[in-house]
Amino acid sequence: MFYTVRHDIVSGLAHLDTIGTPIAPHVGPFVVDQFSLGSQEYNALAFAAPDLSLGPISLYYLQRDATDPQFGTISPPGSSYQDRFGIGQGIDSLTFSATDVSFGVNLLYYLRQDVDGTHFGTLDPHLPGTLTDRWLLPSGDYDAMVFTDTDVGYGANQFYFIRHDASGQHSFGTINPLNGTVVERFDIGSTTDSFSELSFTTTDLGYGANLFYYLRSTSDVPETRAFWGVGVIGILMATWQWRRRVQAQGLPKAA
Repeated sequence: MFYTVRHDIVSGLAHLDTIGTPIAPHVGPFVVDQFSLGSQEYNALAFAAPDLSLGPISLYYLQRDATDPQFGTISPPGSSYQDRFGIGQGIDSLTFSATDVSFGVNLLYYLRQDVDGTHFGTLDPHLPGTLTDRWLLPSGDYDAMVFTDTDVGYGANQFYFIRHDASGQHSFGTINPLNGTVVERFDIGSTTDSFSELSFTTTDLGYGANLFYYLRSTSDVPETRAFWGVGVIGILMATWQWRRRVQAQGLPKAA
């Protein structure tokens, strides 16, 4: 299953949602609200199977707040969520790596924006929580980031991003965690698009193995090879090739 957080502008509530691909054994509806996450707004969602000190098989979120943004956990089996510690402003992407890419095993990684630019860093969730900026990345508006240790053509143990320039054109690229080198690989989408999340899985979900997945909203006519997301953030799976437009009850995209 795919997992995401959807913000409902009618009720003001956020929901943990599951997204199923339109292949067996899934049958519609493919997008289902599982339980409420309160009235907070969320920036990002990540998953880790190991116990990072807050319990195994957990979802981790970045919660947006004008005064006190929080890092927290979601327990799907218990239908519960809990803020863990404050993270400060500007953190808007989150991914997990069990692999030691030079900073230690079982760490969460983030992108943080401030007046100096975009920082790539590590988040150790052991309470009280430790955030450490590692690299200052080249300028650009970064929309999403994900890690995979699989070599998909650019080397193993790379972080992948989507970012956009002043014109609105998006690009897909890599971040080398050893030295902070950023390389744009190719352009994606159009200037009317808005990409919000990126994920990866080695599993063949019916479209092929070793694919990246995104959420995208756009004012364009729906296109082949586009997986759409409306009103959701934090996708943990999706696909480059899904032609179905995923509509979370017709609600607009989360900020």
